[in-house]
Order: sequence, then C-alpha cells, then structure tokens
Amino acid sequence: MARQCLEWKSGPTPRNARLINAYATRGERGDFGPPYAPCALIHPWLDSCTVTAADRFQSVFFWVLPTYLGLNILPPLVLRYHKFMQDPRASLRRALLSTVRSCSFLGMFVAIYQGLLCARANVDGAFGARLPRFLRSFLHHKGDPLSLLSSTLLVSGRG
Repeated sequence: MARQCLEWKSGPTPRNARLINAYATRGERGDFGPPYAPCALIHPWLDSCTVTAADRFQSVFFWVLPTYLGLNILPPLVLRYHKFMQDPRASLRRALLSTVRSCSFLGMFVAIYQGLLCARANVDGAFGARLPRFLRSFLHHKGDPLSLLSSTLLVSGRG
C-alpha cells in the first residue's frame, strides 16, 4: 500500500521515494512503526510540510471555486432577479466576496488539518521517548476526543 504513493500525482521526490521504500520494506517485515503515516506518505511530491500546507490551500481553493461561484451567483440571479438587475455590480461583488470567503475557509481548514498531521509526525519523530507519557499517548491516539481524554488521564495517573 505504501508503494502506491510512488505513483501519486507527479511522483515523489527522490528523498521521499527512498523513505517510502524503506517504510514499505519495514512493513513487509512486520515493523509498521508509529500508528500514523509518516510525512513522506502524506505528501510524497513535496519534501517540506510548510510548502505542502500552502499547496493544499491553493489546490482546495481552486478545486471548490467553481462550486461556490455557482452557489453564490445563481441564487441571487434566479431568486432576486429584479434586485440583481437594479445594481448588478454590487450583487456580483457580494457574490465574489462570499465565494472567496467560502473557498478560503475550506482551503484553510484543509491546510490546518494537513499541518496538524505533519506536526504530529514531526514532534513524535524529533522527541520520541523524551516526551512525557501522556503526550506520547495523545500523539499516538486514533479515535474520538472523549476516549482520547479518558486514555490520557488514565495514562497520566489522574483517572
């Protein structure tokens, strides 16, 4: 499964291709590492996590732009035709502003989520065993927030 990332988009960078092959080889031997995907699998076409967040923002923004443009221009044009014809410039300006705002929100949401995925891998990779036990369990947790809170409290001895 990890080797499928070698064929994604424009292909991985040479550094990420080496990391993906090493990860896949370890996985074939049964060593899957931490319970999350490393950055090389999440964004194989870029080495930098920061550039990846900006790339995701831009790609999501332009991917949803036609949808939000249609959702913000067509209803005023169809449902408020007379008001639209009285001042079409103001109606289009309002629709374009709403479109940019909606696309920016969704793009920023995806960029922040991407950043959190990479931050989890980078923090765990940089500090690993030196992290307090409750923080390691927080980084390795996959699940809903309530079970995360209870497991963090139990591991830290406060539950």
